[in-house]
Amino acid sequence: MQIKKTEIIAEIANAHQGNRELAIKIAKQAINSGANAIKFQMYTADDLLVSTHNRYEHFKKQSFSKSDWDIIFGAIKNCEAKVYVDIFGLDSFRISQNYKIDAYKVHFSDLTNVPLLKLIAKTGKDILIGSGGASFQEINYSLEIIRAHSKSNQKIILFHGFQAYPTKINETNLERLIKFDELFGDQVQLGISDHIAGDNLFSKIIPMMALPYKIKFVEKHITINRHQKGTDYYSSLEMSDFKSFIDFFRLAESSLGTYDNYPSSEINYRKTVKKKWFANKNIPKGSVIQEEDLVMKRDDSSTLSLDYDQIINKEVIEDIAKDEIIKNTAFNHHVLGIVVARSKSSRLPDKAVKPIAGEASLIHLFKRLEISLKKNYIDEIAFCTTTEKDDDQLIELIKDFPVNVYRGDVDNVLKRMSKAFYNTSNADIILRITGDDILIDPDYVQKIVQYHLSNNLDYTDAKALPSGTEVEVINVSVLDTILKKSENPEGTEYLTNYIVENELLFKIGSLPVPDKHNKDYRLTLDTEDDYNLINELCTWLSNNKKKYEYTMDDIVEFFDKHPEAAKRNKSIVQRKIPLNFSTKLKI
Repeated sequence: MQIKKTEIIAEIANAHQGNRELAIKIAKQAINSGANAIKFQMYTADDLLVSTHNRYEHFKKQSFSKSDWDIIFGAIKNCEAKVYVDIFGLDSFRISQNYKIDAYKVHFSDLTNVPLLKLIAKTGKDILIGSGGASFQEINYSLEIIRAHSKSNQKIILFHGFQAYPTKINETNLERLIKFDELFGDQVQLGISDHIAGDNLFSKIIPMMALPYKIKFVEKHITINRHQKGTDYYSSLEMSDFKSFIDFFRLAESSLGTYDNYPSSEINYRKTVKKKWFANKNIPKGSVIQEEDLVMKRDDSSTLSLDYDQIINKEVIEDIAKDEIIKNTAFNHHVLGIVVARSKSSRLPDKAVKPIAGEASLIHLFKRLEISLKKNYIDEIAFCTTTEKDDDQLIELIKDFPVNVYRGDVDNVLKRMSKAFYNTSNADIILRITGDDILIDPDYVQKIVQYHLSNNLDYTDAKALPSGTEVEVINVSVLDTILKKSENPEGTEYLTNYIVENELLFKIGSLPVPDKHNKDYRLTLDTEDDYNLINELCTWLSNNKKKYEYTMDDIVEFFDKHPEAAKRNKSIVQRKIPLNFSTKLKI
């Protein structure tokens, strides 16, 4: 048949309710209505979910067996339309090899499923990519894998749209198609799968509004009867409405959005359906993880997934049971504590050398950090300061500590830090400490590192602790990404912003802190009032024979006994972050 300029794909999805005869009926009616292609979702419950998932049985009942698919494909083999299939895992891929299929679609949740991407790419068939909920980095990663294993004449079509049952008009964000074209236009063609409610006029208008955005493909959910409210009916059109068009342009303007707008519902969608790496079999301690040891599935837990590259070819230090999520605690890590400080300060010059309970504040910090080192909570310490002459005194202060010193750029703090982590063998986890935060708690150092690893995070803060006692834990891979991809690295004095303002790229968490330690004391060393309070606190601790060996309980006890102390620096306003730098990262 003659393919239209914009290809219309009839998405059958689960409208068949697990009934193969209904699936055949929907497919034939869609083709008779003018669809250029029909698309089925081919999956097994085990492809999608862990067996404990609350929807496992639902998907198990709705999935077709190979004998069902034999009958379905036999019934449509002479139809004048292309046949596409969504593939959700290795089982369904193996089933699909028995039929004539024109293109495969990869769901967002499999964009990092390297084994599946390789297999689909090697078929030589065209590939459709669903982007709903995906970061640009995940899309780029999948394209790199596909291109490395595909043939030169394979088309790749990148679809915009996500399913929120149904998706709201003002969350459609058509302008993201502009960014897709900018980033990937030389590699892909564009399509749209809008998922607007099927009884809403804009379910027909939105795809037409997308035409100026260079789309070549439109995917629409279809069903026989919306009133029956079957599976996937929310965004489905009845056959009589399949080609209808009604113009409500003004209302459509609310759909434009921006390319970087991820609504909370889409973030929730991402968290709900994103697959994670699980053990495909029992993995004994001492094993080196290979592809056949891994499988991607969804689960109901809040634990995030490691990336493929963080797992493959790594030796495990503990047994991992089949169907257990792969956690960072299963691998060896090298934790490097990096202290960043300099002498110059607009509000408190030379604060690093000001005496705290009789010793320079910087020495107090290193004494506290040394406790963590001796307890094996961290593996090494590095000190990063500038090449300015004023900072020579800081080097002299810490010369007797087991610490490596690195000096570098004044403004680009991350570049200065990079000398430490690039020159520390095997360092993959960074404990970032600023010279203002001299009261870090060794027990919480252990807790935050453990929490970071147990939850597969890229970045973890402890902001629920009083300021001046907390640290941050950051993967070296995150810092490397920011250093290499930042549009403006000169603002990395405010490094945290480069991370939290790119939350779709990085897995971010906060250490839970019990109420007894979750206090709003201001204990960061930034002003004269801060200094006076911290000196008073540390002198009290020293007089109680806890000059360095104190805990958060001891700090709380001080303020319980001296409630007026916390008020002395309450009025100090934290310095505002400058607005003249961008935290955006290049793809």
